[in-house]
Amino acid sequence: MKSLIRTTLLIAIIHLLAAPVWADSNLDDTQKYAWSENSGWINFKATGGGVVAHRTFLAGFAWAENIGWIKFGADGGGPYANSSASDWGVNRGVTNQLSGYAWSETAGWINVAPTNGGVMLNPSTGEFSGFAWSENLGWIHLRFDTPSYGVLLVVPQLPNTSSSDPEIDTPSNDRTITVQWSGATGNDLGLGYSFLFNSSETGIPNPTIDLAHTTDPHSTTSPPLPDGESHYFHLRSCDTVGNCSDTLHIGPFIVDTTPPQMTSVQTVADTGDGALDEGEAARTGFTQFYLTFDEALSDPFGDSDPGDVTNPDSYLLASAGTDGIIQTVSCSGGIVGDDQENTIDGVVWDDTENTARLSVNAQTPLPRGAYRLLACGSGALADEAGNPLDGNGNGTGGDDALHEFTIMATNRLGNPNFDDSLDGWTCNSSSQVLWENYDASSAPTSGCAGFFSFFSGTATLTLSQCIEADDSIGHALGGKITYFNSNPGDPAISFSLEAFDGPACAGSLLQTSTWDHENGVAEGQYQEFQYWTGPTAGTQSIEVLITVTVDNSGSEVYLDDLFVIEMLFGDGFESGDTSGWSSLGP
Repeated sequence: MKSLIRTTLLIAIIHLLAAPVWADSNLDDTQKYAWSENSGWINFKATGGGVVAHRTFLAGFAWAENIGWIKFGADGGGPYANSSASDWGVNRGVTNQLSGYAWSETAGWINVAPTNGGVMLNPSTGEFSGFAWSENLGWIHLRFDTPSYGVLLVVPQLPNTSSSDPEIDTPSNDRTITVQWSGATGNDLGLGYSFLFNSSETGIPNPTIDLAHTTDPHSTTSPPLPDGESHYFHLRSCDTVGNCSDTLHIGPFIVDTTPPQMTSVQTVADTGDGALDEGEAARTGFTQFYLTFDEALSDPFGDSDPGDVTNPDSYLLASAGTDGIIQTVSCSGGIVGDDQENTIDGVVWDDTENTARLSVNAQTPLPRGAYRLLACGSGALADEAGNPLDGNGNGTGGDDALHEFTIMATNRLGNPNFDDSLDGWTCNSSSQVLWENYDASSAPTSGCAGFFSFFSGTATLTLSQCIEADDSIGHALGGKITYFNSNPGDPAISFSLEAFDGPACAGSLLQTSTWDHENGVAEGQYQEFQYWTGPTAGTQSIEVLITVTVDNSGSEVYLDDLFVIEMLFGDGFESGDTSGWSSLGP
């Protein structure tokens, strides 16, 4: 070992006889001094020399007035094996602990990892700290607080501003991402940027420069990125020898090039199975439609922008005219032939369920007939990334979603589903007959009528509505009901149809049909009910009357999805008169 040292020393002396040519250093201009107890100050960034801290080793020269130049590595560069006369120097490990040897032509070897000492480089702050050892110089201190001195690597710093197209956390149908930044700083060795696009929040780019620093702002654009994923951009500022800043993580960027599709249609009142199937024939009309999509749709502020999911013009509800055939086939083509357009009053978007809730026909159930409901994908509805609706499910957006259905009977009642109030109904106690959000089908934008016993003693509560009627045909009254009360027999519930010979339930009362309802299911479970009556000659209007009698405080009754429809046969079995029927066979 002594022979190796002597040989190495001789070579080092030969190399150091001339002043070094080493103009650039990545150390700080002022924080560049270490202290030796025997030789005084050591300048790590002296004129004509300077130490360079590479990512894995140190190179270059420091200067001490009393001992001259100190060389930090052989000319071939590191990392160094420290095993021969041509391969020696100071290494920087993965933990930023220094190891190996520097050489002084007058003081000999300097060990940066001696027993009871050692030098560390903080990669975030750039501070050197700790002690090196020389047999001839003693301890060399790299940093001290009082008096304050030290050696500092100028670590490149991240940019202070950045922007992106598309914006962060905003779905886009552009599969590329452009990021722009400004304000990064570096050191005397120059500045560049290392970056990475991936699908991880915590990616770290390698220290290889991908883009050299020129004039701010700087930018880069990703290659086409996979659809349906969240992507991130990771950026580091680096010098030319591998020292980098911490990582700036920007994202997520959401790439979405898949057009949305409508997946289901539901209604208020419910059809009975939770869905309005394509081509389904429903018993009575609806006051609301729930259109569910497979992803979120564009919902800007307000409800008037073209394509806004809450804009009523983004939908079209057509019904067949007198010919009974629906000819309307697209939103862009509008109503065709003698088809009729039905009013869409408003739309509420539920972004948790991706459901558009359409209120139609001013809370009056759609009458009997054939219908086609269109969600407009031609120049209208689109997802948050801008992909237009794929109405026909062929994978290409820009077409309407069509849904056909038939309503078999006209519900004569107004506001039968109590969508948001008791409007259209008359009650005898506004404090005990109330609108409640306890909808029979758990529809979030509809409710029910509630009857409550808030006081002791007997109370008779009523809810009524007058409808126009035809004296040549019978009527069916039905809906859904539930109750709460632990006292058997309470409350008592009855339904009545009162026929009048004048309009608006005026004139003479011709007939009253009353049915006492039996609570046949457990409390809190809605059950369907239906009663019917035959025609009454001279009838022009009918009073629909619901009566709830309670005699125990705490009783509750709820009604929903009510209907009054005309019976299929004006003279039939429900009246007991079968004279209109023949028993003859073919």
